[in-house]
Amino acid sequence: ELAETAGLLCVENLLELVRVGGRDPATSVGAFLLPYLRRGELRIVSEATPSELDACRRLLPDLADALQIVNVPEFSAAGARAALTKLIEEGCRNLKLEPEANLADLIYRLFKRFQPYAAFPGRAAAFVRHLLDEAAQADKRRIDQVEVLDRFRRETGLPDFLLRDDLPLAHDDVLAHFRRSVLGQDDACRAAAAVVSLLKTGLNDPARPLGVLLFCGPTGVGKTEMAKALARYLFGAGAMKDRLIRLDMSEYAGYGSARRLLTTADGQVSDLIKRIRRQPFSVVLFDEIEKAAGEVHDALLGILDEGRLTDRFGRTATFQSSVIIMTSNLGSQVILENPKMSKEEIDAAMMEVLRQHMRPEFINRIDEVVVFQSLDMKLIREIVDVQVKVLNNILKER
Repeated sequence: ELAETAGLLCVENLLELVRVGGRDPATSVGAFLLPYLRRGELRIVSEATPSELDACRRLLPDLADALQIVNVPEFSAAGARAALTKLIEEGCRNLKLEPEANLADLIYRLFKRFQPYAAFPGRAAAFVRHLLDEAAQADKRRIDQVEVLDRFRRETGLPDFLLRDDLPLAHDDVLAHFRRSVLGQDDACRAAAAVVSLLKTGLNDPARPLGVLLFCGPTGVGKTEMAKALARYLFGAGAMKDRLIRLDMSEYAGYGSARRLLTTADGQVSDLIKRIRRQPFSVVLFDEIEKAAGEVHDALLGILDEGRLTDRFGRTATFQSSVIIMTSNLGSQVILENPKMSKEEIDAAMMEVLRQHMRPEFINRIDEVVVFQSLDMKLIREIVDVQVKVLNNILKER
């Protein structure tokens, strides 16, 4: 039918032709279409990132050789703003909306700062379309910066004090918040507050995760609770409240565990990648990291360093808008058996234990190792008081 109409087959992603239709690339839809391409009976237009094209050349080289490759460069800053401005103007004209001035500059700034891995206009253009459609459906006549910030907050979960440069955020206030949330773990509270402060000031490395923290210490002293508190504080302002992705690393201890981290048994992407692609603004918790196989540690190096995880098909999941937290019980006996050791002695002993179990290149990619202290009876009573108050509130509601 395409030949009769001199038509084009438009394929959104070239790798999909290699992935679907057979047991392997050699029996895929792409392999089936090759003879028609070579004889000129079929014309295809498709898209691929450089890494996806490399994967296609590796998995089915004849398909890549049969296509003419056209490189599409990324937009400049001025070009991205111009494209967004035109999208806003045309969309508002069609929907009979009135846009406030400089909306394109605000949208560009938000995406450039908080989603630096997303090429323009791509996701920003989709954001504009959804923003205008939502306003039209709500019978609004004017689109202003408040509407833009509200939608970006709902999508990312980031609170106003991080999105708006005109709202100050005192480091001491952030620290006090975490101290109220997790009792008796001052070092952990300081590490969490530092992640928030770096993001607020824009001093975080855009090519890495927002933070990579290793929480060490005995079971039950607040390591997971600290991860939950950070997820609520950073990403709790959106419609999607559950921003903690938790993996029990004892399930990734055997041979082939690194592959299971990337794909399911039937070759589909793993739950971790699905969730991070659906919502990159998350806290990812690798629980009991010391129990994972060495090959899993190797697979995680790309996440800890560049905030990226690439599967064998060249498709990348991006963790640069996420906080990575790992927990470990290594060295717990040192803390429990030596209650009179100083903080400096405990930290030194903990690092020695970590070096015995983890490779230097893995440890070097961690921003901060936080040692959680065992709790005395006074702190335990305070924690019980907090939990009883929570229980009372639940009972009152019922």
